[in-house]
Amino acid sequence: MTEAFRLTVEDHPDRVALRTKDDEISLTWAQLRDRVDALAGGLARLGVRRGDSVALMLGNRPEFAIADLAAMTLGATPFSVYQTFTPTQIAGEVADAPLSSRTAATSSPCTCQGSFSATTSAPARSHPTPPSAKSPPGARK
Repeated sequence: MTEAFRLTVEDHPDRVALRTKDDEISLTWAQLRDRVDALAGGLARLGVRRGDSVALMLGNRPEFAIADLAAMTLGATPFSVYQTFTPTQIAGEVADAPLSSRTAATSSPCTCQGSFSATTSAPARSHPTPPSAKSPPGARK
């Protein structure tokens, strides 16, 4: 998936890759790559590594695609946690993640953070998107 993403960026850097319905947000493939690499760098500095699971609690918005691709860039496995889930359901989803390390990315402060750490073998790390993270090692530009 990440290889196909990088090849598409190389072939069509200036074409629109992602946009909102009203075009309030519109990103070219090159802009998307830059945001993905920035977030991947931030996640790497937070300790996300190949083989980790990354829980994404984001609505249908551009940030979801960025976070999803950033996790995959690092070799982590992203999975969705629906915003309509109760704290108990969220804790269950995170606890059932197949891999030992868990990171939560949310669009707003997560009110269920205690549920994450209380039911998982590895502590969850909740964080905002870093504003100026550098690209992860090995990321192509």
